[in-house]
Amino acid sequence: MNWFWAGFWPNVAATFLGVIAGVPVALWLNRLSIRQANARLRAGELEHLRVGLEAVLTAFNHNRPRIRALLEMPTDQFPLDLELDTSAWEVSRDQIVPVLREADLQRRIAYHFDRLQSLARLSALYLETVTGVTSALSGIEQKRAFLRQYIVSMSRDLLDEADAIRAAVKAKMPEAQAASHQ
Repeated sequence: MNWFWAGFWPNVAATFLGVIAGVPVALWLNRLSIRQANARLRAGELEHLRVGLEAVLTAFNHNRPRIRALLEMPTDQFPLDLELDTSAWEVSRDQIVPVLREADLQRRIAYHFDRLQSLARLSALYLETVTGVTSALSGIEQKRAFLRQYIVSMSRDLLDEADAIRAAVKAKMPEAQAASHQ
């Protein structure tokens, strides 16, 4: 029985020291792995955000010259199709919304693309008043002039709005955030 007690106390001490040293090390390793997993998740989210915001910026760059051409067009001419990119928000919304925590910027981007769709519809309506059946209606000249004036005003607003959103988006780009933290 003496051999039992001779080995018991060293084994208890070793177990006790193993638990005291092992639990904090295990907790530290767990925290480290969780931190790394969160960093990878955040990096993936930022990459999705960057790709989505780039799609929005590309659409702005695509639409700008088309809206400018509409504004510079003589009053007796009008394009058959504005060829505006109105799909960028639909395509990139799922990449932007979960990561971009700024609801006002999300709303502004969505509203901008909604107004672009309205501009495309109004230009089709204007074209109908110039070349379609409605061009033969009496008093259409005044309505056509009002519609063109509204389209021009809306186009100017859209250009200004796109510039303001572009500046806000560029400030939110992940590269800009990373550079500001260094």
